Parts: sequence; structure tokens; C-alpha cells
Amino acid sequence: MQTAYKFRLYPTREQEQRLLWTLDRCRYAYNFLLSELQNQKIIDKAQLQEMITDLKRIEPELQKVHSKTLQYENYRLFSNLHALSQLKKNGKKIGRLRFKGKDWFKTFTYNQSGFAIMQNQTRYDKLWLSKIGEIPFIMHRDVEGKIKQITIKHYPSGKWYASIIAETKDEIPKTENKDKVGIDLGTINYAYDSNGNHFDNPKHLDKSLKKLRKEQRRLSIKKKGSDNRQKCSNCGKEVPKKLWNRIHKCSCGLEIDRDYNSAMNILKRALESLPPERRESTPVETEPLLKNDRRTESASVNFEQVWSEKQEAPCDSWE
Repeated sequence: MQTAYKFRLYPTREQEQRLLWTLDRCRYAYNFLLSELQNQKIIDKAQLQEMITDLKRIEPELQKVHSKTLQYENYRLFSNLHALSQLKKNGKKIGRLRFKGKDWFKTFTYNQSGFAIMQNQTRYDKLWLSKIGEIPFIMHRDVEGKIKQITIKHYPSGKWYASIIAETKDEIPKTENKDKVGIDLGTINYAYDSNGNHFDNPKHLDKSLKKLRKEQRRLSIKKKGSDNRQKCSNCGKEVPKKLWNRIHKCSCGLEIDRDYNSAMNILKRALESLPPERRESTPVETEPLLKNDRRTESASVNFEQVWSEKQEAPCDSWE
């Protein structure tokens, strides 16, 4: 079984220049192999692999790139060809492989060798890459198994990441429980086992429908929207306000906080719904407030519980 791990790298400026240079040399090798393949000078994978050795003689600077990394570009090329052939078999229209531009080549790979992980007691661990050096990174989780491959990727944001592929042996977990049981799912009984135990149907749907019917009844007697914040508590005039308008200003001279105005409207509506003998002897009145007056005192009255959900969007209110 193979497991993938991803860690961010924190290279120095010199190491980053080395990574960019390696990335560009791998791109050069890929385009060279593709050119040889398209010109039909070499059509065999093994022969094309041997061309990498000849290319290193022609371009001595390629010797500064790990050998396995360059050889992997040949594997990448034929993997792309195989992917195109599969698309063609599936009836898709395909074209030819394109040469990789600088902005279209973002990864290079160390396969089987040329790398090592060095864990330190400091904040940063080190990832050693052949021909590049020890790159700091934070190993936030342990890598289990044998590391088979490491792919270095450069993102448009400028960040570098290492994708590590590790291989572990597939082990079948041992079970110590020797008890055996057969279970049958039925229609009358939810389940019956071979030991004679049976389980009733929990009827989750029926329970959910019961709750749903209750909520639907509550919703059916609610009225969408509320004018508590738009109606003037002093004169009853409608005063439209946007959400960001926090002060209620009316032509009658009332200027108070919009939430306080809403509370006064709720109070009036509650009193109107009560029998006359339970109302106060004096009517509820509000007097115009001066500018910047933030009255928050609430009137006290003996009436049945009335509540309002405080929210800025239009809220549900009882009819």
C-alpha cells in the first residue's frame, strides 16, 4: 500500500535558485526527448532513455542534475503518451503532445534514490536532495514505510512543496474474537441474529415526520416580515429605513434608536391584545427625544409574555 504525504519546503535564496534551475533543466530534457520522438528518430522507450546519457555529454551542465531525476522525464513522456492513447480508445478527440513552456512545467521527481530525511530537535527538519542540498521543512507528521519517490513542486504563489510517496506492507489485522453470529434483516423485526435476539425497527422516519408536522403547524400561523422597525411608535407613521440606518427619525419629531422603537411597537401590540381589565390605566406614551439621546430604559407592564427575535433581516411575527 502506498501513502502520500505533503510538506512545505522553506529553501534559502541560493537553494531556491538551484531548485528553479533544476526545474528548467528537467523541462529542457523533456522537450528534447519529445522532439526526438516526434521526429521519429527514436520510437523505443529504452532507446530514448539512452539518449539522456548522450544529452549529458552534449550539455555538461545537465550532469549537475541527479541522474534519476532526468531519467524520470522519459517516464513522464511515455506516461503522457499512454494517457492520450487511452483517451483515443474511449472515443475522445486527441491532439499531439506539446512542448512544455516555462509556465507549464512545475514539478521534478526523485525516484528511488537521491533523497533523505534528517529529523532535528530544532523547529525545522531537513530534506536532503542530491545536487541541491539540505532544504528546511516542518515534518508535521511521521512518514510510515519506505520512501519510494519524492516530487518537488513550485506553485504560482512562489511556495515549494514536497510530495512524498511511502510504501508499507499490507497487513491483514488479526482478530482474537472467535464468536460467530448470523444476522438477518427482516420486515416485521428490524433484525434477527442466530442467537435468537431480535431488534425492533427504531422508526426514525416516523419520529422525524412527527417533529416536522409540529414545526409546520407553527410555521403556518406565522406571518412573513415585520414592520416593528419601520413603524413610528409615537404617531404610527411608516418610516422606511435601510439596514445601516440605526436611528429612527420621524417627521413627528421622534428620534430614537431603531431597536428601542421596535420594542415600543411590540409593547403596544401586546397591550392591544390583552383584555381591557388587564391593561394599564394610563396609555403608553413616548415623548420626542433629543439628538444623540440613546434611551434604553424599558417600560414595565403586567401582561402575558411577548417576545421578539432580535435580528436585522425581516423576522417572523405572530398574526
